[in-house]
Amino acid sequence: MPALLKHALAVEAVTARFARLDGEGEEAWGTAGLLHDLDYEKFPEEHCKKQRKSG
Repeated sequence: MPALLKHALAVEAVTARFARLDGEGEEAWGTAGLLHDLDYEKFPEEHCKKQRKSG
């Protein structure tokens, strides 16, 4: 498994767990954790700045 995918899955699990502990929506926070590196491979120096909600 590529390192970035492994990292994304780990972050998904951690954010979902903390959401559960805080009474928040696990699925929403888990998804945010899963997608937080969406732009990393294409824009490593501008990571978390390139992918934004469109429309």
